[in-house]
Amino acid sequence: MRILVLPCDGIGPEIVESSMSVLHAVNKKFSLGLTFDYDDVGFKSLEKHGT
Repeated sequence: MRILVLPCDGIGPEIVESSMSVLHAVNKKFSLGLTFDYDDVGFKSLEKHGT
C-alpha cells in the first residue's frame, strides 16, 4: 500500500515525523509492505511553486 505523506505548516512536521517513526516500525514488525511518498503543502508548496 502506498501512503502519501503531507507535512503541513505549524506543528505538522513534528507530528508527521513522530507518526512516521511509528508507521515505519509497525511496517517492519508486521511486514505490511507500506511505501511512503512525500510532497509539500502549505508555505513550502507556496515557496516551491509560487502559487
